[in-house]
Amino acid sequence: MGDLRKGMKSDADLWISEVNTQILKYYTASGKSSGMTKKHTEVLQFIAENISKHRQRALKISEDEGKSEEVRIREKVHYKRLLSFELLFNNIALLIMIPEMFEEACENIEELQICFV
Repeated sequence: MGDLRKGMKSDADLWISEVNTQILKYYTASGKSSGMTKKHTEVLQFIAENISKHRQRALKISEDEGKSEEVRIREKVHYKRLLSFELLFNNIALLIMIPEMFEEACENIEELQICFV
């Protein structure tokens, strides 16, 4: 089913998550804190609590040799779905930091959060 760690910085983090974190640190350190950074922080917390945690659990189960092949394949599929959602949320989170895209990105995030939860 392909390499499950493609695009990963480590088992827990995606590279795009690192980019989001660095952008947030830059804005905070430069004193440009605003509604954009507050919303960006909220989205990153949502990703960590509702997606990343479950994605990591699915990856561990999919690699557990003690589980049946059916369970492992089901968890790999679940892992890939969660990975797709996490990438989508992280990409839209980047758009939040562009003033011209802020409103639209916030609307998209809110719609996705409703669908995801």
